[in-house]
Formats: sequence, structure tokens, C-alpha cells
Amino acid sequence: MGGATVAGYYARQISNLLIRPLNLVGAARCECPCCGWRGARFLNYVGYDETLANYVCPRCGSHARHRGLAIFLDRYAAAHEAPIRVLHFAPERGIAARIAADPKISYVTLDMAPHSVSVRGDIRAIPLRDASFDLIICCHVLEHLPADGPALKEIARTLKPGAAALIMVPMRSGWENLPTLEFGAPQPRLSDHWRLYGNDVAARIESAGLCCKSLRFSSFLTLQERERYQSGDDVIFLGTKTLR
Repeated sequence: MGGATVAGYYARQISNLLIRPLNLVGAARCECPCCGWRGARFLNYVGYDETLANYVCPRCGSHARHRGLAIFLDRYAAAHEAPIRVLHFAPERGIAARIAADPKISYVTLDMAPHSVSVRGDIRAIPLRDASFDLIICCHVLEHLPADGPALKEIARTLKPGAAALIMVPMRSGWENLPTLEFGAPQPRLSDHWRLYGNDVAARIESAGLCCKSLRFSSFLTLQERERYQSGDDVIFLGTKTLR
């Protein structure tokens, strides 16, 4: 980053120093379903070239997509009376703690990074048996791979028949009418993403042998809930393995 960009970045970070004391005295209008934090507003996310207001939980660090995902997972688990086995790739801190606390869920986490997970491994070669899981969570992982096809096939392999994979990826602006934008190399200013996804996500998931449908957060969260959680209206792709 150039000098002006660096200066602008730190100037935008200062806004969060003002928000923290506000949360000590202001009315609790916001709530994080990942960790239970309540306060006047979330912190701002400050990136290279953008600031996303009211976005990051001060306690667990959850982002908008994590909070919507947490509610979806709560309701998904509640709809299943029997215990379920869940595999979660690159687990987000707030969501992982919430899932792990559910006695009905047998929870397995997997990552290549050197931090606390159940299994160290590569999503493109999952070191686990076929048809092992009732639910697989893959949130903002596929965009970090040079090609996502091998990972999607491994997800399909490790799902039980009738089970589902919950997939979220970063979408390009106007994605409903545009194809995936492939960069050909990881982009440092986009957290090393290889691509921004478009209207072919479902086709990619289906090419791995799964049936796919998409769900907006607004399909299961009211406007009031989305305002309280500041979840936005992201999209979840639900890939289901057919019964044989």
C-alpha cells in the first residue's frame, strides 16, 4: 500500500475507537447470535479500499454472513430430532463455539492452518470416510482455491445420502446476471481470492453430483431480525446428496 492508502486505512480504523465507548452507554439495538453480545452497534470493518459500517462483533469478531448463518444453523439443527454429525471447514470462532455447545451435534472441524481443529487436512482430499456427515459447512473457503471442483467433489463424497452441504462464497456485484469472475491468481487486496462468484454457483455444485437450491437470509429472517443482527441479505447455497 502507498503512503496515502496507509494513512487512510488507519484514519478509518479510528472510527472503531469511538464506537467502543458508545457501546458502554448506548441503547442495545444490535445483537450477535454467535456469542450473545448486545450493544448500540457493531464495529466497522476496515479493509484496503473499503469500510463496511456496523459489521464486526466486538466480542467474537463475527461478520454479517456469520450471524445470518448462525441463525440458519440453529433452525436447521432444531428441525432434526436425531443427533447429527457436522463437518465444518475453516471454522469461524463464534459459529464454532455455538455449534460445539449443542449436545445434539457431533462436531468435526477441518483446516490446513495450524490452529485448533479436530482434523488437519485439505478440503480437496478430505481424510475421512465416504458418507460420514449429515451436514457440511463450507463458508468462504472455495474462493481461496485455484479450482473449486475437486473440493466440491470431496464434499459430495463425504455427505451421507439425503444430507446437505451449506456453501457460502463471495458474490460479485450483480451476480444474478453475471458469470463467475476468475482472476487466474490470488488477489492480495481481496484476501487472496481466486475468484468472485456469479450465477453459475449452483451449476458448479450440481456438477459435483449434488442437487442445489439457494436461500437468501431474507427467506428465514424478518427485516427486524436482520436489522438487529446486521446480517445483510447474503445467499446460502444448499447442496443435497440424493438418496440412492
